[in-house]
Amino acid sequence: MKKTEAKNISYSKQDERRYFRVDDRMPLDYELVPKEKLSQVDLTPIPKDKLSFSIEDCEGIDPNLLKILETINDKLNFIIKYIFKDGYAPEAPPIKDVNISAGGIRFKCEEEFCVGDILKVTLGFPPFPYRLVAILTEVVWIERVAESEKKCFIVGVKFLDVEENLRNAIIRYLFEVQRREIKEVKINI
Repeated sequence: MKKTEAKNISYSKQDERRYFRVDDRMPLDYELVPKEKLSQVDLTPIPKDKLSFSIEDCEGIDPNLLKILETINDKLNFIIKYIFKDGYAPEAPPIKDVNISAGGIRFKCEEEFCVGDILKVTLGFPPFPYRLVAILTEVVWIERVAESEKKCFIVGVKFLDVEENLRNAIIRYLFEVQRREIKEVKINI
């Protein structure tokens, strides 16, 4: 019987991450939240004037059905607002290259933040009209990059106090991005 050699396995910081990450392009906006105004932050990215649909009123209904109904309701509200209010349409944040996980996100910006700064990040999840969500985040690292004549930074933030259903929605989105990438690779083979 032949003896096998023990292999040295090394792990990088990437291997220690709690959630997997994907690169994508998505609507993203951010704003610095002064620590003294942290308790006053409104995490509602767009007005919540819904068509009298409330999850609290739907006790006993399958949660998956409720999610579908809520999505349909959001899309109908978007159409109604666009048609009946002189062309009003909620404006999506600008599209940015991101690296996202269920624990945080990395993106480019022109502002220089400090580690520990709190940002309100608004993300738009496909399909259009985007499902906008606002999340409080904390800057965990920032790096200056050379990009033409203007200042440019890459900032990494971690999500703070994310509700489980939102974290699960982000994970579903990440799986969908991975599925899309796998299909593209298979098509190109």
